[in-house]
Amino acid sequence: MDEGRRTGFEVRQVLLGTALWCELIRFAEGWEWGVGSVLARRMRGGFGDGYAVFAAFLGGELSGACTLDKGAGWALSSAGELENAEGSAASLLPFIGSVYIAPQARGHRLSGCLCDTACALAKELRFRAAYLVSGDTGLYEKYGFEPVAMTDTPWGRREPVFRKRLSGTVDEAIA
Repeated sequence: MDEGRRTGFEVRQVLLGTALWCELIRFAEGWEWGVGSVLARRMRGGFGDGYAVFAAFLGGELSGACTLDKGAGWALSSAGELENAEGSAASLLPFIGSVYIAPQARGHRLSGCLCDTACALAKELRFRAAYLVSGDTGLYEKYGFEPVAMTDTPWGRREPVFRKRLSGTVDEAIA
């Protein structure tokens, strides 16, 4: 967060029922990426206790967002597919999702600041690693994430699963 303050951006956790929660719903609906409408719909439903939502601001303007799934989770199946956590496969918790930066705000490392903030909360909650799935190779590695598996995504692509170690050793179940 300190780096963000020095360069004119900040990340805030967004709380259910606040004006920022409503603003983020409208912001997500305008994303050129389909995940925005999914995030907006889930936010209208309130998400629940297992999620945290973060908003990034550049020059005081809402410019990005991400989520942290702390409990409901996704799992990497033995077939390499992302599925609900009821499966018997390795759990990808906490899972950082819906990472989005508005086109005019890209290039300011906001995605790294969002992920760092989500990881800080995960570490505070005593998780030893955080996960995300993205086809953007070269982006998350510079923020300390490493590819550990491949998965077939719900949006029909095969993409890497990235992990960032938060502390200590991590169970190598999916590596």
